[in-house]
Amino acid sequence: MSLAETVQQLANEYRPRAAASGLSLRCVSRDFSARTDAALLERILRNLLENALRYTVAGGVLIGLRQRGDRVRLDVIDSGMGIPAYKQTEIFEEFRQLNNPARDSSRGLGLGLAIVNRLARLLGVEVQVRSRLGRGTRFSLLVPMDVGRPADAAAQPPLDDPGGRILIIEDNDGVRAAYEIMLSQWGYVTLSAASGEEAIARAEQQAFGFEAILADHRLGFGLTGTAAATEIASRAGRDIPTLILTGDTAAERILQVGASGFAMLHKPAAADDLRRELALLLRA
Repeated sequence: MSLAETVQQLANEYRPRAAASGLSLRCVSRDFSARTDAALLERILRNLLENALRYTVAGGVLIGLRQRGDRVRLDVIDSGMGIPAYKQTEIFEEFRQLNNPARDSSRGLGLGLAIVNRLARLLGVEVQVRSRLGRGTRFSLLVPMDVGRPADAAAQPPLDDPGGRILIIEDNDGVRAAYEIMLSQWGYVTLSAASGEEAIARAEQQAFGFEAILADHRLGFGLTGTAAATEIASRAGRDIPTLILTGDTAAERILQVGASGFAMLHKPAAADDLRRELALLLRA
């Protein structure tokens, strides 16, 4: 796999979310190739980026690549609060979080670094942590280099975004802002709501003047995104192209979304996948 392609894709995807929090996100890379599982390595990097953005309130995040002997070191560096030395092993345990004694689930479940640790062991990837309190943290992955990788295939042509107005239904303020920024960069106009009930009210206020709906399935209390989108289409008296995003893996939830007839993407969804699915829905 091309490590440069992966880190550039993730940097492009997470940059709007970082900007919505007032942070910078930079990527410094060379086209190193690695011999590993691309999907699992991407999952590790996503978890590290999620943590870096969650615990950084000023400054930013840097993703970097550099060679270390016969391995490539992937760095995710933040300017966050840092991790005390005595906790740098503990953070890889399940349900462990820094500065969350009240167990506020809106700040995650404390599984991100435990998943990183398990997947890294599975791939034979070494994980290193360097941190200074008040100065930030560097998580590094040491991945076996592949010197025999063939030349890259030609890059895919850019997507042709059809444009239009999209109703976004997402209860997480940061994620909702990131969707708004991404969609505006792709040429869409957005209308947003933080709950299913608010989405129905706003849709009626706007006389259902939008071309598609992008909705998270689980929205906390009240209607799900799927139920809200179904009700909006019923009140509008027409089918509305709808893309449901869900991180829920329960079979009954997946069946519930599938029964709606809406398109579905699993979280975390890559920006390119989201962009392509929206374009396909609107063109259909």
